[in-house]
Amino acid sequence: MRTISWAAALLPLIAVAAGGVASAQQEQDFAFLASATATWSDNAGRATNAPVAATALDGLIGLHVVHNSPTLYVDGQVTELQRVYLEGHLPDQTIPNGNLSLIWRPTGELFSWTVSDSLGQISTQPFDALIANDRQTVNVASTGPDLRIPLSSENHLDLSGRYADDHYGNAALNDHNYQGRGDLAHDFGASGSQIALAYEYRRIDYELNSLGTAQIETVYGQYRIAGARTYIVLEGGEDQLDQGSSPRQRTPHVLAVLQRHLTQTLLFEAGYVHRYTNAAEAFVTDSRDAFSAGGDQTVQAVALPFEQSYGYGELKRSQGRLQLALEFTVDREKFPADVTSERHASGGNLAVDYQLASRLAFNLRAGYYEQTFPDLQQNEHWLSGSVGLSRQLTSSLHLALTAMHIKGTGNVLNARFTENRAWLVLSYEPGAARLQRIYDANLPLRLYDRPVVTTPPLH
Repeated sequence: MRTISWAAALLPLIAVAAGGVASAQQEQDFAFLASATATWSDNAGRATNAPVAATALDGLIGLHVVHNSPTLYVDGQVTELQRVYLEGHLPDQTIPNGNLSLIWRPTGELFSWTVSDSLGQISTQPFDALIANDRQTVNVASTGPDLRIPLSSENHLDLSGRYADDHYGNAALNDHNYQGRGDLAHDFGASGSQIALAYEYRRIDYELNSLGTAQIETVYGQYRIAGARTYIVLEGGEDQLDQGSSPRQRTPHVLAVLQRHLTQTLLFEAGYVHRYTNAAEAFVTDSRDAFSAGGDQTVQAVALPFEQSYGYGELKRSQGRLQLALEFTVDREKFPADVTSERHASGGNLAVDYQLASRLAFNLRAGYYEQTFPDLQQNEHWLSGSVGLSRQLTSSLHLALTAMHIKGTGNVLNARFTENRAWLVLSYEPGAARLQRIYDANLPLRLYDRPVVTTPPLH
């Protein structure tokens, strides 16, 4: 099992490069992260019968770097958690997690080079059990160039290529991913709005010989609107899948993303995509979700391309005494070569932080998740709720105490379980303002954040 990601290897170098750039327009920060957590659970394995109580001690260390200048954009974080069980006689665990987005722009818009990396763990069992029975580490790393060829003041041809290495804890799922894309685009002034016709070719070479190679071709039109308060991306076309001796499959290609600043403190975001994809791309999408990042992503570890319909909506409020985030997701996965893996899933999450005093906050979390395998006639669901208090000890030191209750059907299919859990966390994290991610058409949903721009005051 590989637990060292490209992000971990590149972050020190990125920090040096970022620190060496002097520009009045740049934003940057470099922070060390650390935490210690004591967790108690009365049902660590979420078993229906004979539950096992456990007490775990977690130690986490990490690095976070953000930087934005005319020639370099970086948003990266890598952490590693070591879990030791003081009660329960369970095996110790190492849980890595990381995300990196790097764009080097030596000539502005004409040429850039992108590096991205997502490191974490996947499981078909959400709301991370202390001892999940199907967890495995995944690392998806990609890199490649983007080239713009001006045709006139408003028209241009954009070419890009990506190579990705998709590496799983189960080596039978590993693959190499090659992607090429061409866009004939027309810009509407300097606002960032654009219309384009795109062609994309992707080849997935599986390391397991019996799986062979999958090829996905996509033709679609794209319309992008970038306003002071609104960012919209629309795509429509067709995907074609060709894998081995199976007949060529076709499905509509649809993508719609809306990001709207309702007020200065309230942000709404929604997205929907229908396409052919694979487990690695689904993992990257989930790893960028603030509700699931760092934990188990609910991704099926199936080494086959599949037809996906995925949508989400988020509402965030991030100023004043009340900070709130609400999310809803739906997902449908259909495998042309394996009908037993078809899955329907939906979920919702609520996070509320209310500032009781200048250094004391009340925390409320609630969530549900349901997944169904129609061909297997299996249905699983989880409900969870937690309350807690957090205390800011210093500008960088934070103490939190939380109690949680979960019930549903879990590690044993169609068998009910309940769990009560409590944890105490002492964390160190110098606060850094998060930079918005740059739009990258080669990466999956939830990376379609609008570019950082100077906007007038919102009314």
